[in-house]
Amino acid sequence: MNVESEVNNESGSAASATLNVKVVDAATGTTLTSFAGTATSVPTTGATVIKASGPLTGAKLWSDLYPNLYNVQTTLTVGGTVVNGRSTLTGFRQAQFKGGAGTGGVYINGRFVYMLGFANRSTNSWAGLGQAVPDWMHDFHANLVRGANANYMRWMHVTPQISDLRSGDKYGVVSIVPAADKEVSNPTDAQWTPRMAVMQSP
Repeated sequence: MNVESEVNNESGSAASATLNVKVVDAATGTTLTSFAGTATSVPTTGATVIKASGPLTGAKLWSDLYPNLYNVQTTLTVGGTVVNGRSTLTGFRQAQFKGGAGTGGVYINGRFVYMLGFANRSTNSWAGLGQAVPDWMHDFHANLVRGANANYMRWMHVTPQISDLRSGDKYGVVSIVPAADKEVSNPTDAQWTPRMAVMQSP
């Protein structure tokens, strides 16, 4: 498992920082692994990417049938003291497109997955609420999708809210997401620059 973090040193003096990683099962709270990178010099100008790598065993793969999720907890230490941290909820899976049109399909973790679902507007407007949807309603919506025996959502026209994607991760809904704004053409002018940035964003 490879983890990276981009950091900025705002202390006013050069420092040496270490990235520490712990992977925790989101459902049980069990720690699967923990490891740390090597101490890295962080100057006071510009951003520095700090890395850490370690083995991960025993993790259950994410799929539409079994949406296993894990908290990747990262902390940044300077001189043994934690100065910053973040927890990222994620899953691990292998996705492949095999075969041709009419003969192939999507494979998740080596299993053919028949995509059955909806094309929902990314505004996800609810009567009386519009886009002012609380987080629990994103979960409610994803649960409705699964309750309809669906496993797929094509978000229409613009990128969906991050809460929709997180709810899909939780309930096993595969999301197809457009890059930035609209889908009417493949522009080569100034519209392409923000789309490229969205598609390249980690």
